[in-house]
Amino acid sequence: MYLRIGILVIIDLSITVIENSKIPIALVHAAFRILKLELTLSDVECIAVSLIEQGYIRGYLVHGRSLLVLAKSMSFPQPYSVACKLG
Repeated sequence: MYLRIGILVIIDLSITVIENSKIPIALVHAAFRILKLELTLSDVECIAVSLIEQGYIRGYLVHGRSLLVLAKSMSFPQPYSVACKLG
């Protein structure tokens, strides 16, 4: 759980410096490296897609440009609201 929260916090803080909520996958990859996790860019893309499909992130992945595009509002819904929908 700490890992997920740590990544979301890093991404959320990065949104303020990234125009239009477009986050390079390389930035998310760097966040994983900060947390001492050695993952490939493909692994990071898979994790992002999984979180989008589960509803933990509102947005989409542009694979050809290696971008994670987040919704302009409520990019990260409250976890309890997602869990209620899944369960």
